[in-house]
This record gives sequence, structure tokens and C-alpha cells, in this order.
Amino acid sequence: MKNKNNTFIIFLLLLILSYTPLYSQFNNYPSFYIGIGTGLQSYIGGDFGKAYSLRFFSRYNYDDDYYYYNREYYDDNRDIISPLGFDISAGLNISNHLALEFETSFIWHFHGWPDRQYETGTIGNLDYIDKFDDSFLFANPYIISLKIYPLSRIFGLYLSTGFGWLYVKEKMDRVREYYDYSYYNYYNYRYTYLIKTYSDSKWCTGFKLAIGLTFPTFEYLSGEIELRYTNFYPEKNLSSPLLINRVPNIGNIALISKFYLSF
Repeated sequence: MKNKNNTFIIFLLLLILSYTPLYSQFNNYPSFYIGIGTGLQSYIGGDFGKAYSLRFFSRYNYDDDYYYYNREYYDDNRDIISPLGFDISAGLNISNHLALEFETSFIWHFHGWPDRQYETGTIGNLDYIDKFDDSFLFANPYIISLKIYPLSRIFGLYLSTGFGWLYVKEKMDRVREYYDYSYYNYYNYRYTYLIKTYSDSKWCTGFKLAIGLTFPTFEYLSGEIELRYTNFYPEKNLSSPLLINRVPNIGNIALISKFYLSF
């Protein structure tokens, strides 16, 4: 029994000694830090969430299920992962319970699914279908936030809230697909041409709410996992078909992993 107690005491002392430089990292303030990160995220809520939600490598039927004279056709698209995002942060640990942080993200969605808004007609011997095609979105938020550690930075758990600005850009095509009626009661695709490209960008304001956990890795390096929600409010322009001009808000939820270097 005595040998077991001695082994436990030695293990505990080694654990405390190994943690000492990491503890000093979280007990040193004011201190400056910078960090980078990435993770999974998705736009949520209404038409915007439907068009720009999270998608992985897979083959999808993108709501292209239009019955034209009871003849059905599909448009299968292969996605890469979207949205893709990259985060950069810089902050100041003011005290053992409070940090001030500035962060920005670069977020791309390469394959949005806007509402098709079909229109049909006939020119000569060819029937056609007009529709909105795949859209593209780029978002670049800038957020100033407070990180509150209710149990102190040593325990790592924090809450965050902030205010910020969002630069967002969207592009979408209106296309026309021509078909001719075959002898087998199916429509054969002939060709597609571009009718018009819609593009716009704007700035809007919004807020951030988050909960996260900071943990030490090395003496001057720490990691972080954060569940984040942001919501921005673009100015409407109903004369445009683009979603950034028609929706009341742009909501995003993300699970982000970051690494920080402290000075």
C-alpha cells in the first residue's frame, strides 16, 4: 500500500510540475495573442439557409425537378464542401476573467441552391425552361467581442458576445435550357445559354454570440473550440433577385477550432 501511495504522490508532483508553465500562460495578463482557425459552419434560417446550408462531397438533386408536360428531368450536381471558412483573431487578455478580441473570417460558398423560379415557353420547334442556376457567396465579417471567463481563464470555459460588420457578395445566373420532344415521349436536352448574371455586394451590421473552451497545449500556445452564432441585417432591395437583397437577416452557425500564440 505504501508503494502505491508513493507512486501516486510522485505522479501527482510530475503532473503539477509539467503543468506549471502552462498555468503561467493563463495567469499572465495583460497579454496579447493571435490565432488562426477553421471548422464547420452553415447558414441557417429561411431562404438564405436553404440556399447556403452546409454540404459535403456528394451528388445531390438540387431542386431541379420540374415537370414539363409531365416529362421529368433532373440536374445532378457534385458539390465540394461548402461553406469553406478561415478565421484570423487577435486579442488582449485584460484579466483572469476578461479578454477583448478582434476577429475576421473569410467564408466561401461555391454552390448555392437558390429558388429556381421556373418560366417556360416555346421558340420554333424547341421548348425552353428559364431558371436561376447555381449561385456563389463570399462573406467577410469583422467582429469586436468580449470573452468572459466566469470561472477564470485557468478553467478555460468562456462566453463571448460582440458587434461587427459584414461584407457580403453574391452572384447568380439566369439560364435558359432548350429541349425538343423525342419519339419516346421524353424531352431531350439540346443546349443552355446564359440570359443574365446578377451580382451585388454590400456592408451590413450584426452581432455574435458564442460559447467556447480554451485549453493549453505548450507554454506559449493554446487551443480553443468555439460554438458561434452570428446574425447580420442587410438592407433590402426587392428589385433584385439576389438573396442578400431580399432576406431580413443572414444567420450563420459554426463550430470552430483555433490555435493561439500568446506574447
